[in-house]
Amino acid sequence: MSLLEQVFRHDRRKLYYLTAAILVFLISGVVIAYLIIRSPSPVIEQEALSDSGLTAADFFLSKGDPEYTEPKYYLFREQKKSWDREMIMRYWYPISEILADIIAKRNDQKMESILNQ
Repeated sequence: MSLLEQVFRHDRRKLYYLTAAILVFLISGVVIAYLIIRSPSPVIEQEALSDSGLTAADFFLSKGDPEYTEPKYYLFREQKKSWDREMIMRYWYPISEILADIIAKRNDQKMESILNQ
């Protein structure tokens, strides 16, 4: 009995859905790869630029240009110098619970290894 048959032995419908999802994923991947390979790349040839008198430097602004401005960033929330209680409680996880979780996981692993022997 294969692994998939063991996992889906009671519900064949899930196996069919999984198979269909894998096929759709593979087909879409092949189609996307084909479209990427077939699409012409927008490359400007150097000869066309030199014939028109343009150079690559004509397309970039340097800091000395009058039209150049420094990139700006925008804050999504008000900047605070320190965390308030609400922010702390949102992210705080007590160390005792972390240790209890680690001990519980290790005990579960040990029990599994004992029962599998």
